[in-house]
Amino acid sequence: MDKNIQFFSLKYDRIFKSIICNPNDTRVINAILSDILEKEVEVVKYIPTEMPVKNKDAKVNTLDIILRTKDDLIINVEININFGSSIRDRNLGYYASLFSQYIQRGKKNVQEIIHIDLNFDDNFKNPIKQEFKVRNDNNRLYSQKFHIITVNVAEYKKIWYDKIIKGEKKHIYLVMLAADKKELAVLSKYDNLVKEVKEKVYILNADDTIVRTISREDEIKIRALDIGKEEGHKQEQMTIAKKC
Repeated sequence: MDKNIQFFSLKYDRIFKSIICNPNDTRVINAILSDILEKEVEVVKYIPTEMPVKNKDAKVNTLDIILRTKDDLIINVEININFGSSIRDRNLGYYASLFSQYIQRGKKNVQEIIHIDLNFDDNFKNPIKQEFKVRNDNNRLYSQKFHIITVNVAEYKKIWYDKIIKGEKKHIYLVMLAADKKELAVLSKYDNLVKEVKEKVYILNADDTIVRTISREDEIKIRALDIGKEEGHKQEQMTIAKKC
């Protein structure tokens, strides 16, 4: 592979889903979710990601990954290259739609509905992992089923390469998600499952059709991000003007 050609890592939706969202082999997604939730997780089913449209004017919302675990958790995973406020608001809307769907009558066997934001934004400075639940001033939960987790994958990678956890298998699957070609090769020396993933990522990067598709998707996302930043800046200026 030409070293000047862009390498598409696991943080790209198409690469991530092609390798990790495999209903016939859930080892990697099990390991990633087990690390995030700090308990053993076993995925038993992938769920269609298109949320139902409630009226003719509503936009179709397609989520990144929705799955069900052996212990009846419904988990939605969103992959975010940028994690600004507009992205977080959008993801909250996705989660609200999912939450609404799974608390309907007849779906009471769901233990918890968890939304996980995997954040690959190097400029986002929030803590490495945050958990959100709805509580009152006395720390009493409003709902046992509401649960949002943000995971700063970029920060896990920084910690690893600052030699705090380098050489250990702790968090290796999260670090793997943000690894470039060279870093992925290094990580694969510590873990056989990472080695398998690395080989699959290399194969996908050698597929011209997939690379062209990802490049087009990337351009669309960049344009959308630029538009979002511009709109956000305009809104900020309007807010400032109102205060003056």
